Amino acid sequence: MTRLTTLLSVTALLMTAAGCVDSKTNAVETQRIEPRKMQVELTVAEVKPLAVSSEFTGNLLPRRRTIVVSEVDGIVRDIPAVGPNIDVEVNGTRYVEQLGIGYGHEVKKGDLLVQLDSADFELELLIARAKLAKANADLAKLRAWERPEAIERLAAVRDEAQARHEQALAELDRAVGLGTAISTSDLDARRTDVTTTKAMLGSHEAMLRTATAGPTKEELAVQEALLAQAEAEVKQKEQDLTKATIHAPYDGVVTDMYVEVGERVSAASGQILELMDLRFLVAEVGVPEAYMSQLKIRDLATVHAAGSHEPVPGLIVSINDKLDPESRSFRVRVAIDNIERRFKAGQFVRVAMNIGSHEQDIVIPSRAITFAEGQPGVYVYNDGVVTRTSITLGVGNDEHVTVLSGINAGDSVVTDNPALLTDGMKVEVRTANPS
Repeated sequence: MTRLTTLLSVTALLMTAAGCVDSKTNAVETQRIEPRKMQVELTVAEVKPLAVSSEFTGNLLPRRRTIVVSEVDGIVRDIPAVGPNIDVEVNGTRYVEQLGIGYGHEVKKGDLLVQLDSADFELELLIARAKLAKANADLAKLRAWERPEAIERLAAVRDEAQARHEQALAELDRAVGLGTAISTSDLDARRTDVTTTKAMLGSHEAMLRTATAGPTKEELAVQEALLAQAEAEVKQKEQDLTKATIHAPYDGVVTDMYVEVGERVSAASGQILELMDLRFLVAEVGVPEAYMSQLKIRDLATVHAAGSHEPVPGLIVSINDKLDPESRSFRVRVAIDNIERRFKAGQFVRVAMNIGSHEQDIVIPSRAITFAEGQPGVYVYNDGVVTRTSITLGVGNDEHVTVLSGINAGDSVVTDNPALLTDGMKVEVRTANPS
């Protein structure tokens, strides 16, 4: 515009010098032409809510994913033949077979997946039950100790031993009374009988006391511990037998199969198959931290999966509280219905979510923004002059954008052809159209 003003002034001056000369005064009359000021439209920057739809990319994850494993060592005896039927003829030979469980097969909770050979487990269980029966019998015998008739028999034997001892004492007394009439050897024999019968009496008295007193606490504790150990072993063997039959833990779809009939599996690394719950899938995306306070659980979203023509509705079900320090983003999960199994786990998706602006953000039309050396800015109008001001942009949609810094609410900014303006240019307002 400055060049245009100079050009008009020079042209007018030449025209005057060429033909506009007063014959009487020979004075050159100069006519000055003022350029017209550029007319602009303005809008007022104001604080108001702004609905923004932002799109993020991610992948579909299953609701649940489980690697089904064997908890015991064993050989795969059977895989249910519930797969598709194969009936083909090759070179005149017909092959008919029904396949077992494989990827893509749908199972229900409790369905048989794999049966291990259980013969060894059944034998071990029989042995454990036999040990338990013996431990029970031993404890019962110990608690019963001696029957009443056995105690009566021991008492009778004790009484007999006591009578023999008393008889031996009496015979010794008679022998001593005879003096020299009895030989020394006979007297020694009588003394030996007394000693022997006394020892026998003591032994039978001890046996009777033991039978009457019953088992000690220590003896009972030991036998009870052996019984508990036998019971635990039976339970362990029962569980091992149960674990030889592997069932589906929930309704799902087999996505990989790792074993065949005849293969040995171990509890250490016994992967059987991979199972996924695909009734609904979860789109996991990374969202910049600037939107951290603008999303919440149960917000609606739109999910467009690769290879699918139509987007499907989604629902935010999880927001990670952990921020990735490198990408400065947080993970958000959006669930979509997949009851018809239209989508696959791992599929690439684009997720559109409504990101609202902060209540204190200033909103202006997107067409008011210009860029100088990559820096966004607007022209602010004041008393017939526009001044370019750098700004910091927030979120935006097709028509409006939020401004985080650079201007204030109530500022008038140019909205039509701001790229034609220069800093400090004088303008005229064509219309004032606050939005």
